[in-house]
Amino acid sequence: AAVRAALDEVVRSARSTPEPASPSELFAAGVTALQARRQQHTPELLAILASELPSVPSELVRRKYTPVMQVLRAIHAANRDADGAAEVLPGVLECVGHVLSHLDASAATWGRPETLQAFNLLVGHMHDEASAVRARAHGAAVAILSCHARQRSHALARHVAEYCAGVLSACPVAPAAPSAATSAALHILAFLCAAFPTLALDEPR
Repeated sequence: AAVRAALDEVVRSARSTPEPASPSELFAAGVTALQARRQQHTPELLAILASELPSVPSELVRRKYTPVMQVLRAIHAANRDADGAAEVLPGVLECVGHVLSHLDASAATWGRPETLQAFNLLVGHMHDEASAVRARAHGAAVAILSCHARQRSHALARHVAEYCAGVLSACPVAPAAPSAATSAALHILAFLCAAFPTLALDEPR
C-alpha cells in the first residue's frame, strides 16, 4: 500500500492535479521505477503492475512492449536462480502474461522471435518446483491461449502442445522411483487439464 501511494503521489505531483493516478499512469510509473538500478520494492511494484495492466489500453501496452518486456526479462534473469526467487518470479510471470494478452493473436505478431521468447518465459516454469511460480505460469499461459482460441488462432496452441509432448515423452513409462522427469510430467498434466479447452488444434473451416 505504501509503494502504491508513493507512485500515486509521484504521478499527481508530475501533473499538478489532485485526481488519483489512472491505470495507465500507474503502469508507466511502475515500469520507470522497476528500471531504476537501486530500488528495494520489486515484488510490490510487480504486484501493482499486475493489478493495473488488465485496465491499461492495449494500444499503450503494445506501444511500450519493448521496454516493458526488457525490464521484466531483466528481473527474471536476475532472480531466476537467486534466493527469494519464489517471491519475485510469480509477479514477473503474471506481468508477462498480462502484457502478452494485450497483443493480437495474428501470425505476424506471434511469428516474431521476441514474442515467442517472452511466452517461453512462462513455458519454462510450467513444471517449476515452486508451486507459486508454477501456478502463475499455468494461469498466464492458459489466459493467453484462451485469447488465441477465441480468435481462432492455433499456432501458439501447437507450440505448447509440442512442448508438453516433449516433457511427457521424457518420463519413464514405469519409473522405479520418483524423479525430476516424473515430477515435471505430473505438473504438465496438471497444466493440460486446465488448458485442454484452449488446445483445439483443428484449423477452422
